[in-house]
Amino acid sequence: MEPNELTSLVLVPLAIAVINIFIPSIIRKTLTLLGLLYGLFLVYQLYGNSSISVHLFGETILAMDKIAYLTMAFIQILSVIILIFSLKGIDKSIEKGFFVLYPFTVSCRIGVVLSTH
Repeated sequence: MEPNELTSLVLVPLAIAVINIFIPSIIRKTLTLLGLLYGLFLVYQLYGNSSISVHLFGETILAMDKIAYLTMAFIQILSVIILIFSLKGIDKSIEKGFFVLYPFTVSCRIGVVLSTH
């Protein structure tokens, strides 16, 4: 399996979710925002490239077609918008859980859209 943009779209938010468990609040918010903006940048880079896929042991595990691209772009744009509005609106008692679970949720959504099975 060679790392490419599709694996980055799934693994970067997943890594951010794990890292957010251990870091302070302001860094957690910044890291989550930067990770989602990076995902939005990757989606922009993938525009027009419909033949990209990820293979593992001879099987295609992640692939992108035009409808997957549209769905992925929609997920990334809405994720950034939701995060921007939630930076100030999250209650302090649930803030840590939110910034751990939100990037995890984005990673799962992108993984479902790109999965071939």
